[in-house]
Amino acid sequence: MTPQDTKAKKTRQNTRDQTTIICTSVMAIVSAMFPDIPDGATEGMTGLLIVMTHRAHHGI
Repeated sequence: MTPQDTKAKKTRQNTRDQTTIICTSVMAIVSAMFPDIPDGATEGMTGLLIVMTHRAHHGI
């Protein structure tokens, strides 16, 4: 593995981590705004938001 490959892999991982943090934060705010939403639904919506963000980023 070349240094460029290692750097690209690290960049992709950092992007995934940032996306997860942002999506989780957004859903935490939504959960606080709407306390009637069950925790399980919030977790599911967080996962969906992460997937949709990934798809939008790649134009899928």
